[in-house]
Parts: sequence; structure tokens; C-alpha cells
Amino acid sequence: MRKVEMDVYRLHDSILNHWNVTANRLLEQGVDRNARYEDETTPVMWAARAQNVEMVRRLIELGADLQAEDSFGLVAFDHAAIAGEFRMGAYTAASVEIMKLLEENGGHRQ
Repeated sequence: MRKVEMDVYRLHDSILNHWNVTANRLLEQGVDRNARYEDETTPVMWAARAQNVEMVRRLIELGADLQAEDSFGLVAFDHAAIAGEFRMGAYTAASVEIMKLLEENGGHRQ
């Protein structure tokens, strides 16, 4: 596995596990804020899926592409909605906060 691929994997794992110090360090070291994982998901999608509000905010600050689509045509907003419903059968507080952040920053589906 090439270093770039390994760094994307480490960023993915860090965001999903809420290891935000590690995720921020990787981003500061130059890992692409819009890097694509195997299923075409991006870091902001991973953060939305993990209900990681802090990383969603950070990625928005870094200029993450909020309209990027994964291999299923979903955007980060969709991931936040799906993850919130999956966890509780209704939107979680984190899910609602993430959807609001994404919407305020142009991340809602047009």
C-alpha cells in the first residue's frame, strides 16, 4: 500500500473513531481534506456518519467539498441523516447539529 493510500486509511479510521487529534495532525501534514476512500466517500462524509461534530466543523473550516457524492450518489448531509436515524430510530442531537452545520455551509442537497 502506498503512503498516500495509507494516510487516507489512517484519516478515515481516526475520524470514524473520534481520534480527532490524530485526524487533525494528518490534515495538517497534508492529507487531502477531500480524499476519496474505496466507496468514494470523503472525510466530511465519514465525520457525518460517525456523528463527529468537531471534525465536521474542522473540515468545513478547511474547505471540504460538501457537495461531493459517494458511489451511491449520497452527500455528507445524507450520511448525517442516515447515521442519526440508524442509531436511534430518530435523528440524534449530533445528527441534527451536523445537518444544520452542513446546510448553513452549502452542504444541503440542492
